[in-house]
Amino acid sequence: MEGPVVASPDIRSERPAPLPGRWRFPGSVPRTLPQWAGLWVGIGILLRLVRYALPFPLWCDEYQLADNFIDRDLPGLFRPLVNNQVAPLGFLLIEKLNTLWMGFHPWALRLFPCVCAVASLFVMRQIARRLFTGTAQVLAVAILAVSYYPIRLGSEVKPYAGDLLAALLLLHGVLEWRADGGRDRWLWRLTLLLAPLLLCSFPAVFVGGATSLAIASLLWHDWRSGRWTASSTDAATPLGDASASGSASAARASGRPVLAWCCFNAVLVTVFGAVVWLNASQQYQATASEMLDCWSTAFPPWREPQALALWLLDAHTGVLAAYPVGAENGGSTLTVLGCLLGLWVFWRQRQHWLLVWCAAGFGLTLLAAGLHRYPYGGHARLGQHLAPAVMLALAAGVGRLIETRPHGLARQRAWQLAVAGCLLLAIGTPLRDLVQPSKSADDYAHQGFARWFWGNPENPLTVCVRHDLGESLYGPSLWTPFRVYRQIFQKSRLPADEVRARVAAAAEPVRCVVFHSSSAPRDDEAFARWYEGMLTRYRLAGRQRLQVPLKHTFTDRADFMRLCYDVYDFVPREGGEPPAQVSQAGHVEEPSDSPLD
Repeated sequence: MEGPVVASPDIRSERPAPLPGRWRFPGSVPRTLPQWAGLWVGIGILLRLVRYALPFPLWCDEYQLADNFIDRDLPGLFRPLVNNQVAPLGFLLIEKLNTLWMGFHPWALRLFPCVCAVASLFVMRQIARRLFTGTAQVLAVAILAVSYYPIRLGSEVKPYAGDLLAALLLLHGVLEWRADGGRDRWLWRLTLLLAPLLLCSFPAVFVGGATSLAIASLLWHDWRSGRWTASSTDAATPLGDASASGSASAARASGRPVLAWCCFNAVLVTVFGAVVWLNASQQYQATASEMLDCWSTAFPPWREPQALALWLLDAHTGVLAAYPVGAENGGSTLTVLGCLLGLWVFWRQRQHWLLVWCAAGFGLTLLAAGLHRYPYGGHARLGQHLAPAVMLALAAGVGRLIETRPHGLARQRAWQLAVAGCLLLAIGTPLRDLVQPSKSADDYAHQGFARWFWGNPENPLTVCVRHDLGESLYGPSLWTPFRVYRQIFQKSRLPADEVRARVAAAAEPVRCVVFHSSSAPRDDEAFARWYEGMLTRYRLAGRQRLQVPLKHTFTDRADFMRLCYDVYDFVPREGGEPPAQVSQAGHVEEPSDSPLD
């Protein structure tokens, strides 16, 4: 028989469970599992806030998405995004509101992901309290607290931290429903919660489907056990506490949970259909060719059985299971082995519904990948909705290994080793961020230029030749980093008409920037016209080219992706000073290259 997973109807009145073995603590160190779990929640919050507070530059995906918040109003976010970006509508609206409230700044753009990351810790603590009674209760929270990808994605302008929170909230609702004696009020709460989760997270639909199947398996078990009509109770045991099997809970009212489950499914289908119609389908059509090419390796090769087997092995032992750490090419193999042991623990404890929840989440995502609608693996950020299943299975597996040590001293050493490993990660992650506060040197260079050019109050009048003066001197270029960082660092932007009037008056020094890709063709006639016009009123005080070679995998686009900032310093001509002679159009000398530090 399959019993629901609850600690007991009145867990708060129970005596806190002791830690395994004979660990002796000094007075100020937590002595119980709930205290240790609370400590790891605090550590996790600190790690996320440190990352959030560091001046990390926006990386490519972030500033390409943030570019959509510069000129669009709220209704404009219903249209397909520029820069081949895809994001759920709810997330876009929240991000836009944050920029209107706090200004266009990385802290405003990253606020919502950070809130989601911090909230995930509290939800995981509640899940672990309901699900486990042994050391796994602490390990589940500790793994989430120190895992690299949840920390990193909690400070990025992307919706992936919301994917993790959505999965945890749905699982938490199922556990609270069972802890509530099977009454249907938590199912109704889940139904109300489902709509905003689907609006803020695309893969929440996979977890919603998995949650529906898990609830169905529990309802089926209740019906077969006669618990809808019987006044007797079902088994309500946390994992790792087999002696508590058979403890009592309230009887279920016949049919009411089924009605709530049906409404849950109706909301799941309806809201997901609305998301596809309003948001996902338009973005997919606008980005399909680029995205299908980008994530081609994250789609299963169904027609090649041998290649499919190797693909599945590589996908599941790579970054899909990188918790608390892991890597591609089998770098998460140890985590996978621990998860397999944890799934065996779930089976032994007859928590079949939890196995259904875990397997269905992976299975539905894999099905979507087979239809080329969502990548499977490829990068950990795309699998955040699957991370809770990995973390909980790993916690159950490692917890079982610790608690089954034959001697108390061995259990003590194993527990110390697990805690020490998590503490090392908790120390190492912020140290690495402090030493290298950027994802790549290119992103740091874009941020550094914008801070120097637009954000330095001691600079003279700073002018973008294209946007402020209306002069298009080069062909199409990748303008996104320029636009976004200008929006961040230029605190008070003057209207273009006022900038042109001040430049024409030639009463103050002017610093101009011409931004372009190195391969973009220059319009020599337009360039000479602008340059000659400036020299009739100003004297050239200096010029330099600052070049940023972006790192990427498309080698054939290397020249296009090499971005240049050409800076020209002009000072007004003194009275009677004749204008400089300018060479013929097409022979104006370009500024010399110099590195951008």
